[in-house]
Amino acid sequence: MVVLESDEMRKILTSKPTYAEKERKQFYRTLVLIGELITRRGMNVIFDATANRRSYRDYARSLIQKFVEVYVDCPLEVCMKRDPKGIYGRAKSGKASAVPGIQASYEPPLHPEVTLNCQDPAEAGAKAIVNRLKRSLYI
Repeated sequence: MVVLESDEMRKILTSKPTYAEKERKQFYRTLVLIGELITRRGMNVIFDATANRRSYRDYARSLIQKFVEVYVDCPLEVCMKRDPKGIYGRAKSGKASAVPGIQASYEPPLHPEVTLNCQDPAEAGAKAIVNRLKRSLYI
C-alpha cells in the first residue's frame, strides 16, 4: 500500500505552493495521475488529502477502477480545535489565505462510499473502511 500524503507530495510537485485555485487544480490532477499509475501496478493507494472540490475527487473516481471515497464528517470548529499543523491558526491570523472551510470553499461529497464521524474512535473508522473494501471485493 502507498499513502500519497498531500503535504509531502506538495513539497515535490509545487516548490513554493500558493494554494491558488489553478495551482490546486493542477496539484490534485497530478496526484491522481500518480495514484492511478500505482494502482495500475496492483498496489492500493490512500490519498491523504482534503481535496476540497468534488471535481478533484470525481476525477480520481473516473481514472481509478477500485475507488472508495471516505468522507470524514467533521465540523469546522472541531477541525480548528484539533489543528495539529496550525493551518487554521495561520488562516485566522492572515498568514494563510486559501484554507478550505475558511477562505476556500469545501464541497462535501454527495455519495461517498464510507462516511465517518470525526467524534468516533479511529478504530471504528478503520473497521468501517475495511468492511467496505471487503464488501466491494477490493481486499
